[in-house]
Amino acid sequence: MIGNAPRRPGPVRLSLAEREEIACLRAAGHGVRAIGRAIGRPASTVSRELARNTGSAGGYRASSAQHAAEQRARRPKTAKLAADPALREAVQAGLGRKWSPRQISARLVLDFPDRPEMRVSHETIYQALYVQGRGALRRELSAALRTGRALRTGRALRVPRRQA
Repeated sequence: MIGNAPRRPGPVRLSLAEREEIACLRAAGHGVRAIGRAIGRPASTVSRELARNTGSAGGYRASSAQHAAEQRARRPKTAKLAADPALREAVQAGLGRKWSPRQISARLVLDFPDRPEMRVSHETIYQALYVQGRGALRRELSAALRTGRALRTGRALRVPRRQA
């Protein structure tokens, strides 16, 4: 199992050097597009980075932005259904009614319009059912799914139907 130690960023994530370049160019008064061109990244990436990591005083610090990014990327994270008993109960009730995870997800939005913490994607429900190591939902609830399948198969592993 891979630990929570900070890893080198991949090609998608900004590196500390790129964050330092953003900080220098921002302090020099350059705009988001100019900074993006200088570091070879889209302006939207720079804009998102500045919005996420600009302090209350209006300054951007590369070291604190790097630390915050590492903290957000830590794994393993606690599963949403494992952390919230009320949400877990609502999902289990939906599965007990033989609703699909998509229906449960849509129903939660209608039942709890003012509580965003009570929203969960259908994909999270499937993961909680099929990946029992995350400790979210009881195993017998996977039998409540319409397919009744206890394991999930990827698209590449499915046997294609014969064409007539």
